[in-house]
Amino acid sequence: MQVSFGSFSKKRNSTKRPTAELSDTRDVKLKQATSLDTPTFILTGNDFNWNYAKYGNRYYFVTDIRSVHDN
Repeated sequence: MQVSFGSFSKKRNSTKRPTAELSDTRDVKLKQATSLDTPTFILTGNDFNWNYAKYGNRYYFVTDIRSVHDN
């Protein structure tokens, strides 16, 4: 599945949405048994400087980034 990432400035409880598409689309996996309200996406790469994500019709703040070794 694909998730779009980008930088977007807004207040935490605002309903404002980006007017343009988020610039970085990546193939991701969902962590098993994840929530739609706070999903965990697993992706590859070392260059991740984004603070916002779009998955389907939902938008999310990126709240945590962790490095996971998986082969």
